[in-house]
This record gives sequence, C-alpha cells and structure tokens, in this order.
Amino acid sequence: MSSDAILLTKTANSKFKNSYNALFWAGIVFAIVFHYAVVTLGPSYVLTKGAEREVKIMVTEDIVEVKIEMAEPPSVAAPAMPVPTDDTEISLEATIEDTDFNPYAPPPPPPPSSTSTNNEDAPVFIAYEDAPVPIKKVNPKYPELAQEAGIEGKVILNVYVDENG
Repeated sequence: MSSDAILLTKTANSKFKNSYNALFWAGIVFAIVFHYAVVTLGPSYVLTKGAEREVKIMVTEDIVEVKIEMAEPPSVAAPAMPVPTDDTEISLEATIEDTDFNPYAPPPPPPPSSTSTNNEDAPVFIAYEDAPVPIKKVNPKYPELAQEAGIEGKVILNVYVDENG
C-alpha cells in the first residue's frame, strides 16, 4: 500500500487530532492580532475636562434633637439550672414515669366516616342448606396481547342466584 492510500483512509476524527495543535495556535495568533488592531486602529478616547458644574451645598443650622422615651424591656427570668445531688441511689422508677405504650398492640380502628353508614354497598350473605353447584364451567380465553405484555389481574364477581338459577 502506498502512503497516498493510507492518507485517504484516515477518519475525520484522526484528521482533527492531527490538525488540532496547528488550529489552536492559529486561533490564538488571530485573536491577539485582532485585539491589537482594534486597540490601535479604533477611535482614541481622550479624557478632557468637561464643563465644570456648580455644586450647591445647603447647610442648615436648625437641627432638632428628638428624644424618644422607651420603656425598658421586661426582665427575662434565668433558666432553671439542674442541681446536682449527692444521693446516687435514686431508682429508675422514681425518675421515669410509667407509660401505657405497647408496641405490639393493634392500632385503634379508624373513625367511622359518613360514607360507611350507607348499607346499600355492603355485601349481603344469604344462608343456604345445599351448596350451589355450577351448571356449566366457562374457561375464558386470555387475550394474546395481554399475555405477551405480562398483564395480570383479578376479577371479583358478586352474583345473586335465585331459585331458578
């Protein structure tokens, strides 16, 4: 393979890596030349004395001293300091109050809400002597789309069956 063939197969990334150093320094030189040209060829700004302005200072000698009487703030009582005792034989029962906390007790029931007084939605149990027997068992076909997606669910039916089935 000739060197021309090798140069043609270089990727854009390798071309950039090879020319990066030269491009960087060319950019730095261009920025320096550009700034120098702007400073030297641009308009020159000379600070000149502008028209002097007359400044008026008004001095007033009628200074009124205002006295405000403020009541002293109420004194704050010092916090109580613990008093060390010489008696080291104090029992824990004397220093810790009894509590009725039981971590294993079940939580109290929730308060009744206004919607729970409606008995129309409550399930109704009807006693029977002979257990019902299904006449026909239906195995529903599981949809393929739901099966492929892994969708599962639970269906609960409340059915009232009269004497005629």
